[in-house]
This record gives sequence, C-alpha cells and structure tokens, in this order.
Amino acid sequence: MKHLFENWKNYLTESYINIYLDQLKEKGVAAGSVVYDYEFGKPQFVEILSVDEKGVKFTDGTFGGFISLYEALELVNAGKNGGWVSTLEPPDYLKDLKLTFPEKKINERLALKPGPKGWELYRELIAKAYADAPEYDPDAASSFKNLEPFINNMFKKIQSRVDVEFVDYDPYENDQDMRKQVAETGVLKIWEGGTQHPIFSHETNLKLRAVHDYMAHIQAIGSSGTGFDMKGEIQAYNTHLKTIPPSSAGALFTEVVGQASFFLTYGYFPEQKIAFLPGFDYFNIGIVDGYDIVGKELVKTED
Repeated sequence: MKHLFENWKNYLTESYINIYLDQLKEKGVAAGSVVYDYEFGKPQFVEILSVDEKGVKFTDGTFGGFISLYEALELVNAGKNGGWVSTLEPPDYLKDLKLTFPEKKINERLALKPGPKGWELYRELIAKAYADAPEYDPDAASSFKNLEPFINNMFKKIQSRVDVEFVDYDPYENDQDMRKQVAETGVLKIWEGGTQHPIFSHETNLKLRAVHDYMAHIQAIGSSGTGFDMKGEIQAYNTHLKTIPPSSAGALFTEVVGQASFFLTYGYFPEQKIAFLPGFDYFNIGIVDGYDIVGKELVKTED
C-alpha cells in the first residue's frame, strides 16, 4: 500500500510539473525568452535562462534569481500588476519613449590594452571631449530625462540587497575597502556632496551614484566587483548599459565614462553636463572616430 501511495504521489507531482511547464510556455516563459518585469511599476527586461522541473532561472542583466514553477506562474498571472508579461507586444511606456534599438549588440570585450596608446589615450580623448562639451545641450536633455525611471527601478532593487546611507564625507579608501565594509555591515555609503545636476533632482543624482557604485564596484564581474580605475569604470558602464533604453546610452556615457575620464585625467571632479560626447561608440567601448585599433592600440587614421 505504501509503495502504491508513493507511486501515486509521484504521478501527481509529475503531472502538476508538466501542467506548470505547459502553462509557462504558453505565457512566453521559456529558456532564452525575454519578459517584462513590472515589479516596480515601470517595466524592466528580464531574460529567462532556464525552465525545468526544478524552477525558473532568470536575470535582468545585473541581478539574477531562481524561483519555483509555482512562483513563476504567480508572476505571469499577476501580469502588469507587479508580475511578468511576454515581450511579444511592447508596453505603452516603452512605446512612448520612441526607442530605436541598435542593430549591433553591446561589445563587452575590452578593445584596447593598458598603456599610453591604449586606455590612457582613450581616457584622455574622452576627458578633453568632456571639457569641450557645452554645459547644457537641449538636444541631449531627453536622453538624460529618460534615464530617471530606470535609475529609480534599479535603486529599489539595490535596496532589497543592501541598506543605502548618504553621508557628507568620502566613506571608502578604495574599491576593496568599499566591498569589505559593505560585506561586513550590509550598508552601502554614498557621498552626497558635489555639484547639482541640471536635469536630475539631488535625490535622483544620489540614487544614480548608489546604482553605479553597487553595479560597478560590488555586483559587477561576479562578486569581485571592479576597481575605481578606467577599466573598472568601463566594465561598470557596460553592466549598467544593459538596464537602460538604448536612446539613453549617450547620456550614460557622459555620466559614467565621461566624468570618470575627466577625474582620472585632471584629478578633480568636473561640473555636471547635459551633453553628448561625439566621436565615441557608446556600444563598442574603445572605438573612436579618426582612429584605427591596431594591436589593441589607437592609431590615427591616415587620410
């Protein structure tokens, strides 16, 4: 009798699993698919990595997770009320942004090598472009404004993992010190000083710093994070780039790579600017107009 009961229980379990798998597939949740996550109101892209009898593994490009089949069904049934929705039809919010998605994908391979003709020259070119850029370019304003909902979205996700505290002093000696303190205390401290942002409120600007520091120097590259150097900032930029609309890539490049290049070149933090930095490929870091890449070094293009 006990043997029969176990067989019947296993049969029911397998039947439910197959039903769950079929229902998830019908809702567009399958390995390799992408869904919209409405957990925080505005949709965020989530890639489904695997779906099997054990559950559903997923990532939004920065954070990942694993849930049971039943939990996944609850999400798709919730839909736009805090759940998942198939990406077969774009949501109204993304339609309103009038995004134009680039044909080429983000290239995360580091195109240059360390040295005066590699990342150092690249950094210096960006720093000069930032210095020469206007303080406020009206044509760039919408690209910066469109970053705000994605900053707020990512900040909420970070708050579910660490406590964020804004302080009036520089809280860390270096990136290793940051990771060590956050690991020990569960608190990420963010310096609240600096210049006012022409587009973002002071609160949004601080949220962006928190998002950048967490994604760049704690979360990025597995759990080891990245450094406060040029390589680390570029790796951070590539990580953050996955979470925003492509139309805002130029704004993010200015905010992250532009400001970091200026600071690392001139030794002080620049004024906030609302402008694009022309001549740089925002999706393939290292490519510069007027230069060829030869042996992972920048060489001026011959006329």
